[in-house]
Amino acid sequence: MTRGWRRYGSALIWAALGVQVGCQSGADIRSAVESRGERLVRLDGEIVDLHCYFLDPARNRGMGHAQCANECIRKGLPAGFVADGHVYMLLPQEHRAINGDVFRMCGNTVEVVGMVVREGGMDAIWVKSIAGMAIAPFRAAVD
Repeated sequence: MTRGWRRYGSALIWAALGVQVGCQSGADIRSAVESRGERLVRLDGEIVDLHCYFLDPARNRGMGHAQCANECIRKGLPAGFVADGHVYMLLPQEHRAINGDVFRMCGNTVEVVGMVVREGGMDAIWVKSIAGMAIAPFRAAVD
């Protein structure tokens, strides 16, 4: 019994929390972000896997680390974006992982269009497009 709890217990707890807390739809997320007065921005930078990047930011980026970063993001580790000395978590506008959209882009300079949000000391980008590839529809105007 204990072994089963270890295996499935945490999944059951997270499922229960998800049911109680609920999830916002993509439209709710857009409305919440737009209500904060955020506008779309265009930033040039690099897609990174946040796991390796935070271990050693100087070494774990660029073409020399691209294969590892692509593999980490493909496996589901969080994707990030580094631009002008800032590190952002990449967030899709819908409730799905963005990893499948970006895991082959590591090591190159790409343009990200989206809304930058800062909350609790963390920076994130609600992504509209990366390297000209639309991630999901967005209604806000571009700066």
